[in-house]
Amino acid sequence: EQAYLFVPEKHKMCYLAHVLNAHAGKSVIVFADTVHATQRVVLIVDLVVNYDVPQPQQGLRTPRGRAVTLVTQYTVELYQRIEAMIGKRLERYADADEAHVLALHERVAEAQRAAAVQLRDMGYAGGGGGDEATA
Repeated sequence: EQAYLFVPEKHKMCYLAHVLNAHAGKSVIVFADTVHATQRVVLIVDLVVNYDVPQPQQGLRTPRGRAVTLVTQYTVELYQRIEAMIGKRLERYADADEAHVLALHERVAEAQRAAAVQLRDMGYAGGGGGDEATA
């Protein structure tokens, strides 16, 4: 089952935290930067979260379990191309109450700040990527 969750770019990390919290303890969660990186472990994965919309040639592949793709105002066209390529519209992920998700903002911002400090202390320039903690 594949679904999408349309989210504002500036709150994307909050929605990611919400999805992960909703499945914590119930699902095997694997972090990877490409679909190809997950192919070796996909048999044990219950949920795939596509933080970034894959390129159309990669498609949305999940042999078993559930996939949720976070789609923003900047990636909706790319996502629509994938839907056209596979010939169907995917369902909306309904397990995200906006008020509940946005209540996570301070916790997510603090976690991002802590991760940036850790990365900087480990010698990684810039302290990490992704969304800004103040977004």
